[in-house]
Amino acid sequence: MAFSIDLKNELSRREIEDRETAISELCAFIRTNGTIVFSNFAFIIRFETTNNSIIRRIFKLFKFLYSYDGKIMVSKISNLRKNNVYKIVIEDEEISKKFLKDAFFSDLDSLFLKDDLYEDSVKSKNFIKNFLCGIFLGAGSVTNPDKSYHLEFTLNSEELAKLVIKYLKIFGIKAKSLEKKGLYIVYVKDSELISDFLSLIGTVNSLFKFEETKMIKEIKNNTNRLTNCETANLDKTLNTSFAQIDAINKLYKRYGKKNIDKNLLDLCELRLKNPSYSLKELADILKISKSGVNHRFKKIIEMANKI
Repeated sequence: MAFSIDLKNELSRREIEDRETAISELCAFIRTNGTIVFSNFAFIIRFETTNNSIIRRIFKLFKFLYSYDGKIMVSKISNLRKNNVYKIVIEDEEISKKFLKDAFFSDLDSLFLKDDLYEDSVKSKNFIKNFLCGIFLGAGSVTNPDKSYHLEFTLNSEELAKLVIKYLKIFGIKAKSLEKKGLYIVYVKDSELISDFLSLIGTVNSLFKFEETKMIKEIKNNTNRLTNCETANLDKTLNTSFAQIDAINKLYKRYGKKNIDKNLLDLCELRLKNPSYSLKELADILKISKSGVNHRFKKIIEMANKI
Protein backbone atom coordinates (compact mmCIF):
# COMPACT_ATOMS: atom_id res chain seq x y z
CA MET A 1 0.00 0.00 0.00
CA ALA A 2 2.96 2.35 0.52
CA PHE A 3 3.44 2.78 -3.23
CA SER A 4 -0.27 3.52 -3.74
CA ILE A 5 -0.31 6.09 -0.93
CA ASP A 6 2.79 7.87 -2.29
CA LEU A 7 1.21 7.85 -5.76
CA LYS A 8 -2.01 9.45 -4.48
CA ASN A 9 -0.08 12.05 -2.51
CA GLU A 10 1.86 12.99 -5.65
CA LEU A 11 -1.32 13.10 -7.74
CA SER A 12 -3.08 15.29 -5.16
CA ARG A 13 -0.33 17.91 -5.38
CA ARG A 14 -0.77 18.56 -9.12
CA GLU A 15 -1.50 22.09 -10.24
CA ILE A 16 -5.13 22.84 -11.06
CA GLU A 17 -4.72 23.90 -14.68
CA ASP A 18 -8.17 25.23 -15.59
CA ARG A 19 -11.90 25.03 -14.93
CA GLU A 20 -12.37 21.87 -17.01
CA THR A 21 -9.63 20.09 -15.02
CA ALA A 22 -11.29 20.99 -11.72
CA ILE A 23 -14.79 19.99 -12.85
CA SER A 24 -13.67 16.66 -14.30
CA GLU A 25 -11.92 15.65 -11.05
CA LEU A 26 -14.90 16.67 -8.92
CA CYS A 27 -17.17 14.72 -11.29
CA ALA A 28 -15.19 11.65 -10.27
CA PHE A 29 -15.04 12.48 -6.55
CA ILE A 30 -18.81 12.97 -6.20
CA ARG A 31 -19.31 9.47 -7.67
CA THR A 32 -16.66 7.75 -5.56
CA ASN A 33 -16.39 9.68 -2.29
CA GLY A 34 -19.55 11.82 -2.32
CA THR A 35 -23.15 11.71 -1.22
CA ILE A 36 -25.99 14.06 -2.12
CA VAL A 37 -28.71 14.65 0.49
CA PHE A 38 -31.98 16.53 -0.06
CA SER A 39 -32.82 18.27 3.20
CA ASN A 40 -35.13 21.21 3.93
CA PHE A 41 -35.78 21.65 0.19
CA ALA A 42 -32.07 22.03 -0.53
CA PHE A 43 -29.21 19.79 -1.65
CA ILE A 44 -26.38 19.16 0.79
CA ILE A 45 -23.20 17.64 -0.65
CA ARG A 46 -20.79 15.66 1.48
CA PHE A 47 -17.37 14.21 0.60
CA GLU A 48 -15.71 11.62 2.84
CA THR A 49 -12.33 9.86 2.74
CA THR A 50 -9.63 8.44 5.01
CA ASN A 51 -6.90 10.12 2.92
CA ASN A 52 -5.93 13.59 4.12
CA SER A 53 -4.34 14.59 0.80
CA ILE A 54 -7.54 13.76 -1.11
CA ILE A 55 -9.78 15.86 1.14
CA ARG A 56 -7.34 18.77 0.75
CA ARG A 57 -7.52 18.29 -3.03
CA ILE A 58 -11.34 18.50 -2.96
CA PHE A 59 -11.09 21.62 -0.79
CA LYS A 60 -8.75 23.28 -3.32
CA LEU A 61 -10.94 22.33 -6.27
CA PHE A 62 -14.03 23.93 -4.70
CA LYS A 63 -12.00 26.99 -3.79
CA PHE A 64 -10.71 27.25 -7.37
CA LEU A 65 -14.14 26.82 -8.99
CA TYR A 66 -16.53 28.61 -6.65
CA SER A 67 -14.32 30.62 -4.24
CA TYR A 68 -15.91 28.52 -1.53
CA ASP A 69 -14.14 27.50 1.70
CA GLY A 70 -15.64 24.22 2.76
CA LYS A 71 -15.23 23.08 6.33
CA ILE A 72 -13.00 20.05 6.84
CA MET A 73 -14.14 17.86 9.72
CA VAL A 74 -12.15 15.00 11.24
CA SER A 75 -13.51 11.99 13.11
CA LYS A 76 -12.23 8.55 14.11
CA ILE A 77 -13.20 5.17 12.70
CA SER A 78 -14.14 2.85 15.53
CA ASN A 79 -11.84 0.00 14.62
CA LEU A 80 -8.47 -1.31 15.73
CA ARG A 81 -6.55 0.88 13.27
CA LYS A 82 -8.27 4.04 14.52
CA ASN A 83 -7.98 5.78 11.15
CA ASN A 84 -9.16 9.34 10.73
CA VAL A 85 -12.15 10.09 8.49
CA TYR A 86 -12.04 13.46 6.74
CA LYS A 87 -15.25 15.16 5.60
CA ILE A 88 -16.23 18.26 3.68
CA VAL A 89 -19.86 19.37 3.71
CA ILE A 90 -21.17 21.88 1.15
CA GLU A 91 -24.23 23.46 2.74
CA ASP A 92 -24.51 26.58 0.57
CA GLU A 93 -27.54 25.94 -1.67
CA GLU A 94 -26.36 28.16 -4.51
CA ILE A 95 -22.87 26.57 -4.59
CA SER A 96 -24.38 23.08 -4.37
CA LYS A 97 -26.66 23.71 -7.36
CA LYS A 98 -23.85 25.23 -9.42
CA PHE A 99 -21.65 22.24 -8.70
CA LEU A 100 -24.35 19.64 -9.42
CA LYS A 101 -25.07 21.29 -12.76
CA ASP A 102 -21.33 21.37 -13.62
CA ALA A 103 -21.03 17.71 -12.57
CA PHE A 104 -23.70 16.59 -15.11
CA PHE A 105 -26.66 16.28 -12.74
CA SER A 106 -30.05 17.55 -13.88
CA ASP A 107 -33.61 17.95 -12.51
CA LEU A 108 -32.22 20.10 -9.70
CA ASP A 109 -35.67 21.43 -8.84
CA SER A 110 -37.00 17.99 -8.00
CA LEU A 111 -36.25 15.49 -5.26
CA PHE A 112 -34.84 12.93 -7.69
CA LEU A 113 -31.65 13.98 -9.46
CA LYS A 114 -30.80 12.63 -12.89
CA ASP A 115 -27.17 11.65 -13.57
CA ASP A 116 -26.33 12.68 -17.14
CA LEU A 117 -22.62 11.80 -17.03
CA TYR A 118 -23.25 8.59 -18.94
CA GLU A 119 -25.00 10.31 -21.85
CA ASP A 120 -23.14 10.20 -25.17
CA SER A 121 -22.16 13.86 -25.02
CA VAL A 122 -18.72 14.58 -26.45
CA LYS A 123 -16.07 15.15 -23.79
CA SER A 124 -12.51 16.28 -24.45
CA LYS A 125 -9.48 14.08 -23.82
CA ASN A 126 -8.40 16.59 -21.17
CA PHE A 127 -11.70 16.06 -19.33
CA ILE A 128 -11.41 12.28 -19.61
CA LYS A 129 -7.78 12.23 -18.42
CA ASN A 130 -8.53 14.33 -15.34
CA PHE A 131 -11.71 12.36 -14.66
CA LEU A 132 -9.53 9.23 -14.52
CA CYS A 133 -7.19 11.06 -12.12
CA GLY A 134 -10.14 11.75 -9.83
CA ILE A 135 -11.45 8.18 -10.14
CA PHE A 136 -8.04 6.82 -9.17
CA LEU A 137 -7.73 9.19 -6.19
CA GLY A 138 -11.22 8.32 -5.02
CA ALA A 139 -11.38 4.59 -5.73
CA GLY A 140 -8.08 3.35 -7.14
CA SER A 141 -4.97 1.52 -5.95
CA VAL A 142 -1.74 0.11 -7.34
CA THR A 143 0.01 -2.85 -5.73
CA ASN A 144 3.67 -2.37 -4.81
CA PRO A 145 5.48 -3.32 -8.04
CA ASP A 146 8.11 -5.38 -6.19
CA LYS A 147 5.29 -7.82 -5.29
CA SER A 148 3.03 -7.87 -8.35
CA TYR A 149 1.57 -5.71 -11.10
CA HIS A 150 -2.04 -4.76 -10.33
CA LEU A 151 -4.00 -1.55 -10.87
CA GLU A 152 -7.65 -1.50 -9.82
CA PHE A 153 -10.65 0.77 -9.25
CA THR A 154 -13.35 -0.29 -6.77
CA LEU A 155 -16.60 1.28 -7.98
CA ASN A 156 -20.17 1.26 -6.70
CA SER A 157 -22.03 0.84 -10.01
CA GLU A 158 -21.73 -1.21 -13.17
CA GLU A 159 -22.46 1.92 -15.21
CA LEU A 160 -19.45 3.73 -13.75
CA ALA A 161 -17.24 0.65 -14.21
CA LYS A 162 -18.16 0.49 -17.92
CA LEU A 163 -17.42 4.21 -18.30
CA VAL A 164 -13.97 3.84 -16.70
CA ILE A 165 -13.15 0.91 -19.01
CA LYS A 166 -14.30 2.99 -21.99
CA TYR A 167 -12.21 6.00 -20.94
CA LEU A 168 -9.09 3.89 -20.32
CA LYS A 169 -9.49 2.30 -23.76
CA ILE A 170 -9.36 5.77 -25.37
CA PHE A 171 -5.74 5.99 -24.19
CA GLY A 172 -4.89 2.43 -25.26
CA ILE A 173 -5.22 0.92 -21.76
CA LYS A 174 -7.21 -2.31 -21.86
CA ALA A 175 -8.95 -3.14 -18.57
CA LYS A 176 -11.22 -5.93 -17.35
CA SER A 177 -13.92 -5.97 -14.68
CA LEU A 178 -15.60 -8.27 -12.20
CA GLU A 179 -18.35 -8.00 -9.63
CA LYS A 180 -17.53 -8.70 -6.00
CA LYS A 181 -19.94 -8.33 -3.08
CA GLY A 182 -22.04 -5.72 -4.85
CA LEU A 183 -19.01 -3.69 -5.98
CA TYR A 184 -17.51 -3.51 -9.47
CA ILE A 185 -13.76 -3.95 -9.78
CA VAL A 186 -12.02 -2.59 -12.88
CA TYR A 187 -8.45 -3.89 -13.07
CA VAL A 188 -5.27 -3.95 -15.16
CA LYS A 189 -2.49 -6.51 -14.61
CA ASP A 190 -0.16 -5.75 -17.53
CA SER A 191 2.91 -3.86 -16.29
CA GLU A 192 3.29 -1.90 -19.55
CA LEU A 193 -0.33 -0.71 -19.40
CA ILE A 194 0.07 0.30 -15.73
CA SER A 195 3.14 2.34 -16.76
CA ASP A 196 1.02 3.95 -19.48
CA PHE A 197 -1.61 4.88 -16.88
CA LEU A 198 0.96 6.44 -14.54
CA SER A 199 2.35 8.39 -17.47
CA LEU A 200 -1.17 9.49 -18.48
CA ILE A 201 -2.02 10.95 -15.06
CA GLY A 202 1.36 12.69 -14.88
CA THR A 203 2.86 11.12 -11.75
CA VAL A 204 6.51 11.36 -12.84
CA ASN A 205 8.12 10.30 -9.55
CA SER A 206 5.85 7.28 -9.10
CA LEU A 207 6.32 6.27 -12.73
CA PHE A 208 10.10 6.41 -12.31
CA LYS A 209 9.91 4.33 -9.13
CA PHE A 210 7.59 1.82 -10.81
CA GLU A 211 9.89 1.42 -13.83
CA GLU A 212 13.00 1.18 -11.64
CA THR A 213 11.45 -1.52 -9.43
CA LYS A 214 10.17 -3.35 -12.50
CA MET A 215 13.64 -3.31 -14.10
CA ILE A 216 15.37 -4.60 -10.94
CA LYS A 217 12.72 -7.30 -10.57
CA GLU A 218 13.16 -8.44 -14.19
CA ILE A 219 16.97 -8.55 -13.82
CA LYS A 220 16.62 -10.71 -10.69
CA ASN A 221 14.12 -13.01 -12.39
CA ASN A 222 16.32 -13.38 -15.48
CA THR A 223 19.36 -14.09 -13.28
CA ASN A 224 17.43 -16.73 -11.33
CA ARG A 225 16.16 -18.35 -14.53
CA LEU A 226 19.70 -18.43 -15.97
CA THR A 227 21.11 -19.86 -12.73
CA ASN A 228 18.38 -22.51 -12.58
CA CYS A 229 19.00 -23.42 -16.22
CA GLU A 230 22.76 -23.69 -15.69
CA THR A 231 22.24 -25.76 -12.54
CA ALA A 232 19.86 -28.10 -14.37
CA ASN A 233 22.33 -28.51 -17.22
CA LEU A 234 25.18 -29.20 -14.77
CA ASP A 235 23.05 -31.77 -12.91
CA LYS A 236 22.23 -33.47 -16.20
CA THR A 237 25.92 -33.51 -17.20
CA LEU A 238 27.01 -34.94 -13.85
CA ASN A 239 24.29 -37.62 -13.83
CA THR A 240 25.35 -38.70 -17.32
CA SER A 241 29.00 -38.55 -16.28
CA PHE A 242 28.43 -40.78 -13.23
CA ALA A 243 26.72 -43.38 -15.43
CA GLN A 244 29.68 -43.26 -17.83
CA ILE A 245 32.22 -43.57 -15.00
CA ASP A 246 30.33 -46.54 -13.59
CA ALA A 247 30.47 -48.23 -17.00
CA ILE A 248 34.21 -47.46 -17.35
CA ASN A 249 34.99 -49.02 -13.97
CA LYS A 250 33.12 -52.19 -14.99
CA LEU A 251 35.20 -52.42 -18.18
CA TYR A 252 38.49 -51.90 -16.32
CA LYS A 253 37.57 -54.54 -13.76
CA ARG A 254 36.52 -57.07 -16.37
CA TYR A 255 39.01 -56.52 -19.21
CA GLY A 256 41.80 -54.36 -17.80
CA LYS A 257 43.09 -51.25 -19.56
CA LYS A 258 45.42 -53.18 -21.89
CA ASN A 259 42.55 -55.05 -23.51
CA ILE A 260 40.43 -51.97 -24.31
CA ASP A 261 40.55 -50.24 -27.71
CA LYS A 262 42.91 -47.21 -27.61
CA ASN A 263 40.24 -44.74 -28.81
CA LEU A 264 37.85 -45.91 -26.12
CA LEU A 265 40.65 -45.98 -23.52
CA ASP A 266 41.62 -42.36 -24.25
CA LEU A 267 38.02 -41.27 -23.68
CA CYS A 268 37.72 -43.39 -20.52
CA GLU A 269 40.85 -41.86 -19.00
CA LEU A 270 39.74 -38.33 -19.92
CA ARG A 271 36.30 -38.86 -18.38
CA LEU A 272 37.72 -40.24 -15.12
CA LYS A 273 39.94 -37.17 -14.75
CA ASN A 274 37.17 -34.70 -15.71
CA PRO A 275 33.77 -35.90 -14.42
CA SER A 276 32.12 -32.45 -14.85
CA TYR A 277 33.19 -31.89 -18.46
CA SER A 278 30.47 -31.78 -21.11
CA LEU A 279 30.61 -33.89 -24.28
CA LYS A 280 31.70 -30.84 -26.22
CA GLU A 281 34.60 -30.14 -23.85
CA LEU A 282 35.76 -33.77 -24.11
CA ALA A 283 35.43 -33.63 -27.91
CA ASP A 284 37.56 -30.46 -28.09
CA ILE A 285 40.39 -32.10 -26.11
CA LEU A 286 40.30 -35.29 -28.18
CA LYS A 287 39.98 -33.25 -31.38
CA ILE A 288 36.95 -35.20 -32.59
CA SER A 289 33.28 -34.29 -33.04
CA LYS A 290 30.76 -34.23 -30.22
CA SER A 291 28.79 -36.99 -31.99
CA GLY A 292 32.02 -39.02 -32.13
CA VAL A 293 32.39 -38.79 -28.35
CA ASN A 294 28.74 -39.69 -27.89
CA HIS A 295 29.16 -42.72 -30.18
CA ARG A 296 32.17 -43.99 -28.18
CA PHE A 297 30.33 -43.61 -24.87
CA LYS A 298 27.39 -45.58 -26.26
CA LYS A 299 29.79 -48.36 -27.14
CA ILE A 300 31.36 -48.26 -23.66
CA ILE A 301 27.96 -48.49 -21.97
CA GLU A 302 26.81 -51.27 -24.28
CA MET A 303 29.93 -53.28 -23.38
CA ALA A 304 29.35 -52.65 -19.67
CA ASN A 305 25.72 -53.75 -19.93
CA LYS A 306 26.80 -57.09 -21.36
CA ILE A 307 28.99 -57.82 -18.34
